[in-house]
Amino acid sequence: MKALVIASLSGPDALAIQETAEPAVRPGQTLVRVTARGLNFADVMTMQGGYRGTPGRRCRFG
Repeated sequence: MKALVIASLSGPDALAIQETAEPAVRPGQTLVRVTARGLNFADVMTMQGGYRGTPGRRCRFG
């Protein structure tokens, strides 16, 4: 599967698509396949280092 990763806190050029392992689904959980993803204000601010959220968040799609 592929993951959209914020590789560094420098701006939109920091986005990188990386191959990752398929997550393990445990009993009582559901794996959802996402076919489209948008960026919101918090995503853009994180890329620029100006968001007080957790750096290095992953947005997976595949």
